[in-house]
Amino acid sequence: MIYSNTELKKLVKIHETEQLAELQTNVANIMTGALNLETKFVQDVMMPWDNVYKININDRLDFETLLEIFKKGYSRIPVFSNNSKEDLEIVGILFVKELILLDPEDEIPVSSIINTFEHQILKVATDYKLNVMLNDFCSGKGHIAIVKEKIANNMGLFTEKYVGILTLEDLLESILQVDIIDETDIALDRNKKDKYRKFDMNKLKLFDYRRKKPDFISPQEIKAVVHHLKYTYHFFRTIPSNSIENLIKNSKVIEVLYPDDSNKEFKMIKSPYDMIEQNGLMVYKKHEKSNFMSVILDGKLEIHSGKNNFLSEVSRWYVLCPDIFESVYQSYANHTRPIDEHIVDFSARVVSNSRILRISKDDFYNELNKNINKSESNCNSPSQNIQSSNEDEHEHEQIEIEIK
Repeated sequence: MIYSNTELKKLVKIHETEQLAELQTNVANIMTGALNLETKFVQDVMMPWDNVYKININDRLDFETLLEIFKKGYSRIPVFSNNSKEDLEIVGILFVKELILLDPEDEIPVSSIINTFEHQILKVATDYKLNVMLNDFCSGKGHIAIVKEKIANNMGLFTEKYVGILTLEDLLESILQVDIIDETDIALDRNKKDKYRKFDMNKLKLFDYRRKKPDFISPQEIKAVVHHLKYTYHFFRTIPSNSIENLIKNSKVIEVLYPDDSNKEFKMIKSPYDMIEQNGLMVYKKHEKSNFMSVILDGKLEIHSGKNNFLSEVSRWYVLCPDIFESVYQSYANHTRPIDEHIVDFSARVVSNSRILRISKDDFYNELNKNINKSESNCNSPSQNIQSSNEDEHEHEQIEIEIK
């Protein structure tokens, strides 16, 4: 005898409720879920779009971003192309397992991963049947689908809008009639609003040394800055590397969050005319005094120079006002008094999220004075000078790759 799907579901129900039947409830639920597959659509089990965790293709995979990805706990993440999440286009799927070999300090952009690992983007309509969706997942087209819906506007024209995503896990839960709880989950909301993890996030403090704090410069960055300064400017070559490291450690690192759409909370409190020390965006002001040399650790600055305020942009590793330290060095070498205040002949303003290292002229003078005096006292020990030179040469070889 041949039964229809409806008749089979009724038969399963009878066997489930019959006291003498051997059919267990969980088995009956699985059979019912499989039989319902032909009559259910993607929209019945998808995760709503507002609850979907997405990532911008222009984001960089630094420590903070990787930490957020870890906390979310997803294996695949949709990647969108626009800065605004209200009007975006899904351009790729980020597989979290492909991030395992990344170094957070490299800050590789998401776009590099998407271009390296090209994964098919599976897009389906809301009325796509679940049994067909299961076949797509099983045939290697992917384990996540982006769900789109056609919406008519006032002109009678149709536009497509993202309304959700469907994963293989969602589909299996629909068949099995149970919530699949991951090893690190203690509960899973049926509306897919969030995952609650039993993993103690405080344990992640183990990796806090990799995090770039606003006023913190990592040991790797310090070595890279030391190498860059010694390789570029002759007046730093008279100071041992460990002394320059101390100079950098004692200097201030200022983080400047640029007030764009992604940082709306800073839009009203950032002044484009105040210095960065006063919560503004200006690093230098033309025709004003300054006693600092600055190194851009991250971000981008806009420079206005010359009579016509010629516009240019500078970014990571660019050094501003090195002539202040050049002047101090020449004064010391000529046994003359250094200029008290240096007048800057350009303006520099932050135009993206940046981290600026500020090194004081006075601190540089003290290190210069201390180390040149020490060098003069050791002038009768040429072997020590040769050893120091060899150490600097070795350091140059070690760090050159890191700078590039």
